[in-house]
Amino acid sequence: MNVYDKASRYAAHLDAAGFLHWLMADLPAAVSYNDWLDTRTLPFPGEADRTCDTVACFHDSAADDWWAVPVEFPIEPDGEMFGRFMEFLGRLWRERRPAADGTARYKVGAAVVNLTGRGAASQDMVLGPTGPRTHLQVIERNFADEDAGAMLAGIAEGRITRAMLPWIPLMRDGGEPAIIERWKELAVAEPDSGRRAEYGALALVFAEPVGRRHLWKQALEKWNMIESIQVLEWMTEGEQRASRTLLRDLLEYRFGALPESLGQRIEATTNIERLRAAHRQASEISQLDDLQL
Repeated sequence: MNVYDKASRYAAHLDAAGFLHWLMADLPAAVSYNDWLDTRTLPFPGEADRTCDTVACFHDSAADDWWAVPVEFPIEPDGEMFGRFMEFLGRLWRERRPAADGTARYKVGAAVVNLTGRGAASQDMVLGPTGPRTHLQVIERNFADEDAGAMLAGIAEGRITRAMLPWIPLMRDGGEPAIIERWKELAVAEPDSGRRAEYGALALVFAEPVGRRHLWKQALEKWNMIESIQVLEWMTEGEQRASRTLLRDLLEYRFGALPESLGQRIEATTNIERLRAAHRQASEISQLDDLQL
């Protein structure tokens, strides 16, 4: 998983309901966001070491249906996204249930946000007028098609969450001085100082792949911003925390409360590869003493 994918997942969690309202703006009023689903045992196809932690759960009160919708953030359009979604949605449909009694299944859909470029993840395959048909309609948004000025106007009016600010550098006109100044005005309105810093750090990350980092870095010099290497370290620290939490949760699920000494060892581990290896072991070992960390 590259840093842009990690940064997108982090940004999507800042205000999940607000982000999903932007992504799926045309959903009927009866459909409401519930939460991100726990799909830690379902790796996304093609990336065996990464679980999909952005599977949104929706409830359609009109039909009393529950929906599970994975959201992906490729740095550029993925020509195999249709196939990867089909694999993942099949497992999601088979292995997850919205109720504890397991009598119902989630209805499944998919969404993708292309950080650069323009994708075509939807497919409609029909064999003859009466033959078999495979159809997947994906909600697909391309930041290259989003107008930065219009996005900022929506944020200023309260129609769009401020949590969309990190992605502004990727949008059309996202490097214009007037856009950056307006971005700063809106970011300053964020009452949480930690959240303001996150907006700035993430904006620098997303400015890089579209060649606008120098513009944003210069504009944010008085924003008390951190240097590029520190941004990457910040993202790495977030991945470390997530990996430690994932390992602990899986071990507790399998073996119950963990010994204090093991909990301390997990918290002291900062090597991502060691944490990933331990997570793979955690699915296979029969006792805690067999865990190598």
